Amino acid sequence: MKNRAFTYSVVLASLTMLAAVGLVSTGGWLISAAALMPPMLTLQVATVSVRFFGIARGFFRWSERVVSHEAALTGTVENRVNLWRAASILGPRGIWRLRESDALDRLTADTDALQDDVVRVRTPFWAATLSALILVIVQTSILPLAGLVLALSFVVSGVLIPTLTQRIERSVSQEAISHRNELSYWINVSIGHSDELSISGESSKVLSAIHSAEINRIKTESRASAWAAISSTLNGISAGTSVFLSLIFGASAYLSKQLDGPMIAVLALLPWASAEIIATFSQAATAKTRVDVARARVNHLLDSAEHKLARSKPTRESFIASPSELEVQNLRVAWDEKVVVNDVSFALRRGQKIALIGPSGSGKSSIAAAVLRLVEHGGSVSLDEVPVERLTDFRQHVVALMQSTHVFSASLRENLLIANGYASDADITLAIRKAGLTNWLESLPQGLDTQIGSSGQPMSGGEIQRLGIARLLVSQAAFIVLDEPTEHLDDATAAKVWQTILDSFADRGLLIITHDRAVMDSCDYVLQLQNGQLRNTLTQ
Repeated sequence: MKNRAFTYSVVLASLTMLAAVGLVSTGGWLISAAALMPPMLTLQVATVSVRFFGIARGFFRWSERVVSHEAALTGTVENRVNLWRAASILGPRGIWRLRESDALDRLTADTDALQDDVVRVRTPFWAATLSALILVIVQTSILPLAGLVLALSFVVSGVLIPTLTQRIERSVSQEAISHRNELSYWINVSIGHSDELSISGESSKVLSAIHSAEINRIKTESRASAWAAISSTLNGISAGTSVFLSLIFGASAYLSKQLDGPMIAVLALLPWASAEIIATFSQAATAKTRVDVARARVNHLLDSAEHKLARSKPTRESFIASPSELEVQNLRVAWDEKVVVNDVSFALRRGQKIALIGPSGSGKSSIAAAVLRLVEHGGSVSLDEVPVERLTDFRQHVVALMQSTHVFSASLRENLLIANGYASDADITLAIRKAGLTNWLESLPQGLDTQIGSSGQPMSGGEIQRLGIARLLVSQAAFIVLDEPTEHLDDATAAKVWQTILDSFADRGLLIITHDRAVMDSCDYVLQLQNGQLRNTLTQ
């Protein structure tokens, strides 16, 4: 289907180019022939042809845009799905090896750039090649020497200039991406750590880094613009030379009685009207360089994910219908070669609640991150004795509720569908009721369609935490990791939220990081950590 759409887009783009050339050339012949005042009937076909080419050009252009953009957008959807799948396989730890802004660019800007492969590279190139071949044949049939000149013009503009353009553009594109990532990184640092920078007095250094990255980006883009202008000038010279030589050869043919006068206009206007085709080759070469750089960056993520997937050796056990036990054995986690969790083992069954306690830095969050597949680790984490690395549906079974639930700037329904895209309104409403948000839902002006988040309906801390609980209910995951679920809440709200968790997830397995004594007292087991190792296991 994609190959067929590409073929159609090439044919339609070629017809668009030929219609544009036909309009100018036929119009030139009509004006020249009319100046000789022949019988009107001899001009009728040319008159109709001018109208046809004028209408056809717009129709073919619109049709080509519809077909090529549909193919490009379909490919973009596939690329995004593949990239998100790769990101899921690599996990945050794999992504964190890249700078945050660089990882985001690969998932957004680079994926968008791949759209140009169909729209601005392959379709224009092959359409221009096909059109050029047809025009050379037409020009040659009128006058062989003029056809040879046009062919040479296409070789210069379609091969030599684009080759030079690609060579220069490749280095410029790589530099531009590097400077863009540098700029994005420092802007993110300045926004995300503004308080720390102000306190430490480092704000001026970050602003200087932003200024330097912006200057480098502008210089690189200026070089690219300068070369684009030079390339356009060279293409114009090539087209102009073709027009001039065609006039010379046409005049000579007219004097020798080989051609009549109006055909000289066709010989001159045909290469002049081909300037758009000539420019297409350099434009496609420039776009191809950007696409190649983006594809290399995207493929790096895809290849890394394939390599990791090959090492994990998925088997027929890649799916589990409803796991009953999560087991951690000899877990070891290191950050920058510093071991923060060492030789920790425990098992969590559905319906059980295990609390992780210990001083700050004892390894609680690192254990949770390993269970959630957010960090690389030694030892094993398994569901029903199947290592989680082999499970393609792992994130349907193990989810988390962190200290601060993120509320997206979207409708209430969309905020809950994130947990399960197949949930019905009835499922969502039931989850909201179980989470203790019934009265709040009834107070919303548009119900589930009410916008929440930074620009929508305001929410209290307790309501936000209950929204996170509703998400977990919608997800129907068997095991839930809770990181200080009652932190930052007043005592009364904390007690209500915790009781909601107990009532809502009695049939789930809960792994809870907490300092709250009431939470610990409700758990079946309490694991006490110190310096990354398990010191005590307390049975309630």
